[in-house]
Amino acid sequence: MCEVSRRAVHAAVCLAFLLSSVACGVQTEPQQPEAPSASSRPVDTERLAQRIDETVERIMGERNLPGAAVVVVQRGRTIFSRGYGMADVEAGRVVDVDRTLFRIGSITKALTALAVTRLVDQGRLNFDDDVSTLIDGLELQGSFDEPVRVRHLVTHTAAFDQIGVGRQLGGFEYPLPTRQAARPPLAEFLRGNLRRTDEPGRFMRYDTYGIVLAGLLLEQVTGKTYAQAMNELVFEPAGMSRSSVEVTPELEPDLALGYGFDDGNFEPQHYEVYLTTPASSIDATPADMGRLLEALTSGGANEHGRLLSAEAARAVGRPQFRPHPEFPGITHGFWERPLGRRADGSAGFSVEHGGGMLGFTSRLALLPELEAGFFVTTNRDWEAGGGDVEITGAVGDIIVEELLGALEDAPLPRPGQNDADLQEYAGDYVNGVYCRTCSEEEFQMGGWPMRRPQSVEVDGQALVFGEARYLAAGNDVFVREDGLQRISFGRGGNRQVAFLVESDGPVTLEKIR
Repeated sequence: MCEVSRRAVHAAVCLAFLLSSVACGVQTEPQQPEAPSASSRPVDTERLAQRIDETVERIMGERNLPGAAVVVVQRGRTIFSRGYGMADVEAGRVVDVDRTLFRIGSITKALTALAVTRLVDQGRLNFDDDVSTLIDGLELQGSFDEPVRVRHLVTHTAAFDQIGVGRQLGGFEYPLPTRQAARPPLAEFLRGNLRRTDEPGRFMRYDTYGIVLAGLLLEQVTGKTYAQAMNELVFEPAGMSRSSVEVTPELEPDLALGYGFDDGNFEPQHYEVYLTTPASSIDATPADMGRLLEALTSGGANEHGRLLSAEAARAVGRPQFRPHPEFPGITHGFWERPLGRRADGSAGFSVEHGGGMLGFTSRLALLPELEAGFFVTTNRDWEAGGGDVEITGAVGDIIVEELLGALEDAPLPRPGQNDADLQEYAGDYVNGVYCRTCSEEEFQMGGWPMRRPQSVEVDGQALVFGEARYLAAGNDVFVREDGLQRISFGRGGNRQVAFLVESDGPVTLEKIR
């Protein structure tokens, strides 16, 4: 796998609360502007199907993908569902959206957050609860004034260090049940691994450890294992009867094999077993993922039952934490992503999560404006070998265009002359998902190293970032000269520039001091 090291890591940065007259992404379920009305034109399902078919079949051929599946849902009804190619190349087993199980990887994080949201919806938890008072014997290293609260876990704002050590079990030569039996309880894995590095609630950092702690919280509240809790809280009410935390023995014959591609041949990959199950390990059929989308696009319920109240379902579709009022944020487990602007200037957004396991790549997305969503998956990933496997973006673009209408990038106005001193913004910024507290021994054992920093330099009255020039627009926001991108800087408690976030997605870059 890894959820972090081989996937574009999504996180965002918080501007200090009311600092420089810009509101921080305070985690109090902030109100956001009403979404523009969606087009009333009916969806041409035949054209949608034709375009998806053509795109999937072309990309599978170009990029050597063994199998794929696509599900599209609108207003609680599946309007497209289809499998392509092979779930098992050697056995000749085809992909069946109703039977074939795919490993959804880090999309598991979003489903864990949904389970926590359901407990809050049922009154069994409160988003403002101090997590340390809810879990017996919980050890949090590092002392800060603000406690880690439930809402910090589901919005990736707990500010835990991202350690990376000892998350995966080897022993691929042993049967799956033997490997699973060797896995320690979540509480044991987290012991010594919950290292606080900053005040929670100030910024977003894509957080494996906070989500695993959310899984432990599910166990504490329900009195069941994480797998049993997910059955009770998500799979059963949504009618996801063929989904589980790792494949069950009775469904294992229907599991798609994950593949790499080498020298003209598909190479089967091992089934990964992780200690971080709440962050990584759900297996599901495309049809089951469609049932989840049916509930989330129809007021929280589908024909199988009620997953969330209508109010809680709406909350899942809108950001609960924003780094800036106009920048993408995070809902309860899903990242907001700008899709482009219409001719009238209104913007389209999705909330979504990607996922990857060894041999698998997936994307789950909601289009709240249209009460729609989609799931795209394939049983190959680039780390297993064979180059680019990108299919989820291309198929997603087709679906968005058919459902939402044509969107394009509309440039923002060019800021006027600004004579402010920009030196405080200059420096190196790095993706926040790395280990700050690891010893040399821990790094040798697989601790996540710091990625290559990106520089911000001053060039006259502009900042240069990523080889592009940005002009000051006020309140720590800068607009790229072509008007198609913005960056925003956040400040720490000492009022010094500490973070950077781009307007095309909530990716945090933390300033290296």
